[in-house]
Amino acid sequence: MYRNQLLAGNLRLPSHNRFISSIGRHYSSIAANMFKALWYAYLESKGSINLTYWSEKFDNAKVFNLVLMSLSKADWIVSHSIPARNWAEAHLNEDKLLQYCTANELEDIRAHNKFKQYILTDEESTNTSLTRLNGKLEDTGLTRVGFCKAGNSRFTYDQQYMELYKEPIRYNLTKSMDKIAEFYPHMRHDRASYDTISVEILDYHLSCDKSFTRGNNYNDSRGRAISSSLSKVANPISCKDFRSLLVIPEA
Repeated sequence: MYRNQLLAGNLRLPSHNRFISSIGRHYSSIAANMFKALWYAYLESKGSINLTYWSEKFDNAKVFNLVLMSLSKADWIVSHSIPARNWAEAHLNEDKLLQYCTANELEDIRAHNKFKQYILTDEESTNTSLTRLNGKLEDTGLTRVGFCKAGNSRFTYDQQYMELYKEPIRYNLTKSMDKIAEFYPHMRHDRASYDTISVEILDYHLSCDKSFTRGNNYNDSRGRAISSSLSKVANPISCKDFRSLLVIPEA
């Protein structure tokens, strides 16, 4: 079961039904969301989650500690705490994952899911009134129908010029990671690293014949548009190389 979940890139809270019977559906739902955050942190960079944040989500120290102890005793997570700083964090135990998948399979899983996370799509834009405030989405009464329509404008990229200038484009995509790699060269050995995925996405755009959209836009506190495509590699807003290659298909 866990192997299939891992290969599908969707590892869920182990023994979910047992958690329901012992702590109830409400807390089990929070525990499932916390485990999802652990999984996403692993996929992203084998990183950790802030347990102080999740302790506040549970709002019940006894239940929270029970969940942590259960996952720790089953070897699913490794946690660390610094009481003097009121800080605690946890990450997935990779040795546990290696019981179900090989190291190469786990690397492929991370690379595949990061590719999906950062690739542009043709997502339909439907949002007209959601505003980001303090990391949350709220309807503040501010409506932006034009932002919604703009998010559905389709575009492609000029592959002829992309091929012609692919080396400087590749350099611009990876230059920030090049600087980091000077201090942490081991990061370059990870096939799921951001720079490796960025180069794969460039190769994807050089060969695909799809059109894309910027997807949903969200208002910031001042009413300006924040495009969901900003989180994607090769988006035409923050990536000036790709902005210069924009092609708008005829209707």
